[in-house]
Parts: sequence; C-alpha cells; structure tokens
Amino acid sequence: MPEKMFEGIIDSLEPYKQKIEKVDLFGLGEPLLDKFIFDRIKYVKKSGFRNVAISTNADLLDEDKQDLLLSSEIDTVIFSIDGIEAGTHESIRIGLDYNNLLKNCLSVIKKRNAGNYKTRFVVRFIRQEQNIDEWDRYKEFWEKQLSFD
Repeated sequence: MPEKMFEGIIDSLEPYKQKIEKVDLFGLGEPLLDKFIFDRIKYVKKSGFRNVAISTNADLLDEDKQDLLLSSEIDTVIFSIDGIEAGTHESIRIGLDYNNLLKNCLSVIKKRNAGNYKTRFVVRFIRQEQNIDEWDRYKEFWEKQLSFD
C-alpha cells in the first residue's frame, strides 16, 4: 500500500481514535516484509492511537529491525512460534529456521528489558497434533523469557 494511502486511512480514523481500542498492522502475511512498517507504526503512534500491534514469525527480525521496532514505540509484538523443538516448529512453519527466530526473539526481549521500553511481547502457540506434547515445556520456557527480570 502506498504511504500516502496508508496515512490517509489513519488520518480519516483519527477523529475516532478514542473509540478504537487496538490497531493491528498485520493481516494475512508477514509485516516485516513491508519496507515501511516501522514508519507506519510511528505514524499511527504519533497520531495518538493506542495499542498498536504486529504479529510476526520473527524470522526477519534481525538486529537492525529489532532496534527500529523498539524505537517505533510499538505497544505489542506477537511472536508466532509453534513449538519448543526446532523440528516441531519447522514442520509446522515450513521454510523457517527455528534457531534463527529464537535468537531474534530472545535478543529483542533482552534489548527491551535493557532499554526500559514498554513494548509487550506475546508468544502465540497454535496447539495441533504435531506440538500438543510440547505445551508445558513451551509455556514454562516462554514465561521465564518474557519476564522483566
């Protein structure tokens, strides 16, 4: 979507921003593929909207994008990770490198904590036949990682 069109949509919604509880800047696809995503987040935040969020598989969330994401002042980032074992996750999310996305997630959480950013991270696990036996270990692992300790 062209930047001017995006800004026009946000501008048209600005009079209603107090009634809008959340702005999700994702749909069907990976938002980090959008070369303007960080500018879009900043524009929505600058316009005064609350609870701006994206959902990502974190595969593309390299060091530079981590810094851009945190500095955008995004409120919530949802990580879509469907296993605690690389083989399980990769069998569900074909073509993704579990170890890479895990490294990216842990790195951005650490940066958030060190920089006192307010960004909230949520890890989403879609229970299914391939991963149902991993839920308890998954939950325990991510609860530790997501704390501010």
